[in-house]
This record gives sequence, C-alpha cells and structure tokens, in this order.
Amino acid sequence: MGYPIGEVTMVDYSILNTKSLPFSAKEDFYRELQNFFMILNYLKDKGYYKSIRSIVDIKSLDIIESTNLQKLLGEIRDRDMKRRVTSLFTNKIIPFEYPISTTGEELGLLEYRYLDERVDEIGYADIFQTLLISFNSDEKWNKNRLNLKKIILEELGDYIEQEVEIYNASRVEHLDSNSEIFEKIDNEKIESLVKNFKEVYKDIFKKLEFSVDIVKNIEYLDKRVLKDAIVILYQLEINKKKINDFTYTGESESVMNNPELREKRKFKMENGEEYYMFQHIKNLPNGNRIYFHKKSEEKIYVGYIGKHLKTVKY
Repeated sequence: MGYPIGEVTMVDYSILNTKSLPFSAKEDFYRELQNFFMILNYLKDKGYYKSIRSIVDIKSLDIIESTNLQKLLGEIRDRDMKRRVTSLFTNKIIPFEYPISTTGEELGLLEYRYLDERVDEIGYADIFQTLLISFNSDEKWNKNRLNLKKIILEELGDYIEQEVEIYNASRVEHLDSNSEIFEKIDNEKIESLVKNFKEVYKDIFKKLEFSVDIVKNIEYLDKRVLKDAIVILYQLEINKKKINDFTYTGESESVMNNPELREKRKFKMENGEEYYMFQHIKNLPNGNRIYFHKKSEEKIYVGYIGKHLKTVKY
C-alpha cells in the first residue's frame, strides 16, 4: 500500500539501517535494546508502518562483533534479557522483511554517501520518502535527520551531486522531532478514507470497529460531515486524541425509557454482535453526531454517523 504525497508515493514500510550494527559490546546493545523497542512500539501503535525492510535478513546480521542474533541468544543467561532478544528475533512487534527490493532497480544509477562512506541501502529511505530506523550504536546515528550526498549518473555520463536529508530514528525522542513525515502519512490516510472508505478502512482501523449501516451508507454522508468525522475517528484510532477530548453526552431519561427510541440506538456490528449506543460525539457540523460504544481502552464500536437520532421532543 502506498500513500502518494505530491509526486512521491510514500510506502507502508520503513528501512532498517544495518550500517548501525554491530555494537562493540554486549552491554551497549542491551542498554539500547529497550529504546529500540520503544521506537517499534510507537510505530506499531500509530499504525504508520506495516513492516521494516532491510537488505539482508536481520537474523543473519552480527548484533555484536562476530555474534549474530541466534548465537547471542545461546549466550544470554538473564531470563528477562533473553525474552527481549527473542522478541526481536521472532518479529513480535513489527515484522522485519528483506530484501528492500526484489530487483534492486529502484536505486537505478544512484549512489549515496554519508560521512564519506557509501550507504546505498540508507538511500532507500530517500527514494521511498520513508523513515530510517537505526540502532544507537554510535553518535553518527544519534540524529533525527541524516544528511546524505546523492550522486546521480546522467545518460551522457555526467555526475550530479545533491544534498538530501532523510528522516532517522535511533531514539524514541527522534520520532517527535520527525512529526512532519507522520503528519503526511496521517493526512494521506484521512484523504484515502474520505475518498474510498469501503476499500481501505479495514487496513487502517484496528482499534475502531464499525456497524454494518455505517459501512453500507457512509458514501451518502455530506462530504464536510464525512471529513470531520473521519478526522475524529482517525485521531481516536492512533491515540492522538481520547474520547474526553471531544464534546459528548449520553441520552436523556426520556429516550432511555422509551422502547422505540432505545431500539433506534441499537446497531449491528460487522461481526454480528449488536450493541445499544447512547453516547454520542457532538463535534460535527449541522447537528450531526457520532454514536459509539467504548468496549475497552483498546476497542471502540462506532454505530452511527449522521443527524441526531429521534428523541421525544424532536
């Protein structure tokens, strides 16, 4: 899946910087591993990337000098650390995939250099306009942006050298300072939902689930109402906002005590379950509402988007 921004198609994977391995000592790797997991968990929770790609299988890389993941696992005696390293080995958070390209054609006639070292692999982060994830094994990777030299060979044999800046994260703090790339992803996902909700919503929404009626009738919503609703729902999905950040209320006693009006607030979800939903978010134009049922901190059911449902007075 790609997210086109201007003439660039953003991809749904980030790039692993294998140049940031190996560590010189086990203690350094153990110290930085938790920070690396924090980066992965952030990206997973926000749903920004489905995988992390590298030029080789991470399991074959030397994590410590002359020691790959499998060998390192056999040497670890601490149970908690063994569990952490195992979760990296088994891709428990975000899948690691390789190769970055099955053909290698994306690089074309390009060469990338960082601090006078050739780093064509890192150049994929520039080509695909995605995030580079590094291990914090050296100060040269402890940056939120990396400035590369991009060298292009033209058809006539001339070389053109350009400076390019890529997004990098080797500490979780780098993610906040790279908010620009995530805002682009957020905006493109919102636009994609507005234009093609039925085709993309299952790929984007994991925390939120929708009623059969919403999926069936969402294309008939006023476009302004739809856009505003999608923004609210997406912010809830990626935990950028909480329910309490919006104006919402429950129903009046006159509605709750009226069997006919109660039934109008019962919605069937796609999994076949039915729920009464009385709470509704009011932050939509022209009196429109979002009816929802918060099943847990990790699951919100959305039953209805549209004009306020019938009451005793209206």
